[in-house]
Amino acid sequence: MTQGRKPAVNYGKRHEWLERNRRGESPPSIANKDGFDVRTIRKNIDIARHEAESGEARTMVYRDALENHYADLCSLAAKLDAAVTAEERVAAIINERLYKALRQHLPVSKLWRSFERWNILLEDREKDRKSLEDCLGEEIANNTEIKKTFAGRIAVVKGISQALTFQANQWVKGMEGLDVKRDIRLEPTGGNNNIGRYGAFSLRQVTEEELPLIQRIIEHLESELVTWDKYAVLRKVETEIRYLKADLLDDLAIITLKRIVPGSCRYCPD
Repeated sequence: MTQGRKPAVNYGKRHEWLERNRRGESPPSIANKDGFDVRTIRKNIDIARHEAESGEARTMVYRDALENHYADLCSLAAKLDAAVTAEERVAAIINERLYKALRQHLPVSKLWRSFERWNILLEDREKDRKSLEDCLGEEIANNTEIKKTFAGRIAVVKGISQALTFQANQWVKGMEGLDVKRDIRLEPTGGNNNIGRYGAFSLRQVTEEELPLIQRIIEHLESELVTWDKYAVLRKVETEIRYLKADLLDDLAIITLKRIVPGSCRYCPD
């Protein structure tokens, strides 16, 4: 009776032979036990070995691609962290592909609305600071003593205005500002000229006799400043920025420290 052809060797069978061969069983022994020609055994072991090596290579490539993808997302989170720490707007970063990828990974995260609010708040703060500085400039320029003593000396008005705007920005952050008794001074420049300074802010040419008047004006304006509506508006914005900043940094730290971002995006390795 003629023996029929053996069925084609499938994937599972040849990988079984490969595994047995790796454990020390020879092709002749496998052929004898399974009733196949030894040449068939050897051929299919070679095929299985090639398939296994190709699969391992693909796995390594995929793993490396996935690790690099996670590293890119964490790098973006670190970039956002740096911008928030420096209190900079992230409008440009929001338009980057990686930002959109991170958003696809974490679609329900509160980060995205927070960043939109962050950009708005920083823009509002700049407007509020400018509005307060303009108001201070008008108040100083219209001061009777200033107009009488420093007529035409715009640098004095500008210097005081800039210094008091700095004061307001420090105070609304809960930080120490300048001390008018400690930080206002004259710097000789040679001859009869002196440069007046309040902290780092130049008042340009001021005489020793004029300095007490400037001190009195600054003291008065500093006491009035904290009662202005424009100061209250700036303080409210600054307070919201402070709380939002803390929340954003906490959420970004979860991404950078975990190093693995859940979910998926269109740029994830397939």
